Amino acid sequence: MGSGGGLLGVVLAAVEPRWQVDCVDTVAKKASFIRQVAAELGLPNLRGLHARVETLDPAARRYQLITSRAFASLP
Repeated sequence: MGSGGGLLGVVLAAVEPRWQVDCVDTVAKKASFIRQVAAELGLPNLRGLHARVETLDPAARRYQLITSRAFASLP
């Protein structure tokens, strides 16, 4: 959540290829950059998602670990 430039997500995806890493950011350029990095580095387990965390469907994917750079409170 709030992935920024995706540094943490890229590192996690690179060192642990068994993990599916989703980097979520509301800024389209950041999500696009993460997708480009995933393609350039051959990391099929890394996704850049342009979304607000509040709009993600909890039934679509259950996350075992969530990290956040900066975040506001949710209701």
